[in-house]
Amino acid sequence: MSNIPIQHRGRFIEATIFLQQNIEYDASDNAIMVGYSAPGSLNSEAVWLIIRYYNNATGAMTESRFADASIDFNKIWDDRWSYEYSKE
Repeated sequence: MSNIPIQHRGRFIEATIFLQQNIEYDASDNAIMVGYSAPGSLNSEAVWLIIRYYNNATGAMTESRFADASIDFNKIWDDRWSYEYSKE
């Protein structure tokens, strides 16, 4: 189970979901990329929802964006840096 903060219409909401989670951290140990998929999914499968987090200078998350602006579970975790992370 994971609680994930998602920005929606300028406000952050939290959703509780029962999914496998992968997290990538920056050099300051801030989460910058999080992926969700069904339990047991491989990182190489196109079954991931990927979110890029943006943090301010103090490390607080200020924004989140979906890979290719999609909330579909159709991305590959291994390819997470090849996607575009735009607001729309």
